[in-house]
Amino acid sequence: MNDFLHDLRDVVDTDSPMLERMRLSAPKTDMGSRLQTVVGEGIQNLQHFYKQVDISVLVKVVDFIENSQDIFVIGSRLSYMPAYFMGWVLTKYQERLEQIYLENGTFFNLRSNM
Repeated sequence: MNDFLHDLRDVVDTDSPMLERMRLSAPKTDMGSRLQTVVGEGIQNLQHFYKQVDISVLVKVVDFIENSQDIFVIGSRLSYMPAYFMGWVLTKYQERLEQIYLENGTFFNLRSNM
């Protein structure tokens, strides 16, 4: 796992001309420039994350989530989207996940090993 992360960092940290290639291949429309902006920001965010993340802490968080009997992710108003995203990520790794939407827009993810 550690070698994979180092290899991934090496790929992300390179001065790849991908954004330049995107500029050349993107259509000259507002949608093309918006797509380029969003993808470019995503790439920059990933580069920043991999430079700044403490892998040992990240491994502890993942282990904690994997070994927890119950997980509750709750989101409302400003925290709705991060909670929804966390729930979506958990559905990729956890079989027993229930998603609950309340009338006021509150969102719950519940995972139980019962």
